[in-house]
Formats: sequence, C-alpha cells, structure tokens
Amino acid sequence: MRKLLILASLALIGVACCKSDDDNNNNSNNKAPDPWEEKVILPTKYIIEYSADSSTEMVYTLEDGFIKEAKEYEISGSERKEVKHLIIKPLKGKKLPARIDIDKDGIAQEVVEFSFNDQDQVTEIKKSELGKFSMSITFDYKDGKLSKFAPIPSVVYNLTYPDAHTVVATGDSGYDTYIYTFSPEGNLIKKVYDNLTNGVVSFRKTYLYEYDLQKKNPKRNLQIQLITLANTPLENYTFYELYEATNSKNLVVKVFERTQQLEDSNNPSLGLIKGSPYLSTEYKNEANNPQGYATKITKVTDGNDGTIEKYEY
Repeated sequence: MRKLLILASLALIGVACCKSDDDNNNNSNNKAPDPWEEKVILPTKYIIEYSADSSTEMVYTLEDGFIKEAKEYEISGSERKEVKHLIIKPLKGKKLPARIDIDKDGIAQEVVEFSFNDQDQVTEIKKSELGKFSMSITFDYKDGKLSKFAPIPSVVYNLTYPDAHTVVATGDSGYDTYIYTFSPEGNLIKKVYDNLTNGVVSFRKTYLYEYDLQKKNPKRNLQIQLITLANTPLENYTFYELYEATNSKNLVVKVFERTQQLEDSNNPSLGLIKGSPYLSTEYKNEANNPQGYATKITKVTDGNDGTIEKYEY
C-alpha cells in the first residue's frame, strides 16, 4: 500500500471523530491518536499552484459550519474552467456528508455514499462511477477504536494500539506492517513500513517528521477529508493510506527518510543494513489567519520550490 496523493495528500480515516481541540489536548496522554478534529476552521477556497500558469481551485460553499457544495476549477494561463461540481447532502442532524453527487460539465458522473455508526465514526465509503464498477473502503471498530480497515475488499489491515501514541496496522496477507507514532499534540512523528518475506523483515522504510507547533492545519477537518476522498478516482482507492503527516494537527516542516534492506538476501539472519536518514522534503509555511491556520504552504524538494497550496477563509 503506497502513499496516495489526493490533491495535497488529504487522505486519512481513523480512530474517532467529533473531538474538539480542548478535548484532544486535555486527554492526549490517555487516548489513542485522534486523526481528525471536527472543530477546525473551514476554508472557503483551497488552491494548488503547480506552476506560474497552472493551478486548481476548490471553492467551498458553507452553511452553518457545513460544506454543502464544492466546485473545482482548473486554471491554465488566463483561462479558468469549472471541471467538477460536488453537491453534498448532510447526515440527518449532523455536520457530516451522507452522500455526494459529482457532476462534470453539468452531467452526473459519480455518487459517493457514507455510512456511520452511532458514534459518528465512518464505517463505509462507497463510490460509484457511471459506467464503471463501484468501490468501497470499510472500517470496523472495537471499544470505540478502529480495529480493521480495508481500502479494497482484497486488502485488509488489522489495527492494534500498543500504547496511547502508537498504532500498528498489519496486513492480512502477512507481507506488510505499518507502525505509526504520534506526539502528545496528535501529530504523526514517525512512520515505519516493513515488508516481510517468510515472516522476516526484508525491507524497511522509515519516515520522521518535524512540525511547527504554532501553525494549525485546516486539513484536519473530517468534512474536508471525506470530500477530498470523494473527489478521488476509483483506481486510486487501492493506494489509500490511513495516516499522513500532511493531515496532522500542526503543519509539517521537515520530512526525513531512511531505507533499509537485507544485508545479505541469502542470509536473512544478518538483518537489515543500517541505512542513513536524509532530508527528503521541506515545507515553507505561512499562517496569516488570526487563529493560526495555514494560508500558504510551499513544498521544497532538493532545495527547489515545488507545488504551492493556498487557503482562504
């Protein structure tokens, strides 16, 4: 299962929802990591600039804290074209989407339906594209925590919680394991991916993350997460990733990576090579919103500025 970049890597579903900032801060040492917070200020516009003359915009229409409509535009040079219109129907009595209808060029193309349990936790996300097969992501819970996650029916991960700041996702196939470690603030600070051969780790990829704790992340909001996932092509659901640093509570500033392989593939008992961590990505963040939420995020790779994300509120 690889990292899925959905517009700006907005992909995670997890342990519980409907927690305020205060609730998370007061209980962070006693509860498993909470991958989203409901009380996050919603942006009215989200822009991704790929180059000086190429960008996309997602414009949200808000009503009493609920995103009831979203329109996606593509900008090329001086031309601005609407490419998608998302009509969002709320779950009765909740500020959560129950169904999203997606039109392209005025023609209905896709339907996304969400199911929730009595604790408002997502249990299924079902997407159907006209003329194509449908796809579902399913979530099972035990004692209020996510216990099983299936991005597609043939790929299932079982989740365990060794301590209050760690989540382990183990594939049913026995070939891969993800270990996610969170800070007390709720930020993903470490991710370890292990690939196993005959029960032995043959490949390991480690990610370490650093954050600016003074700047907040609007992607933390569940509505934003679900709408973005609804707007993702079906074929990419296979690569859905449960947790992403770019969806943490605060804004990530540095990403370090380390790759390890078997020292000798013919003698697995020798273990993995040590490997050297390296700085793979940096982010230049601006948060000019009065509440400290991101207004501009520039991705930097090999010293060069890449995509730029902008938010308006």
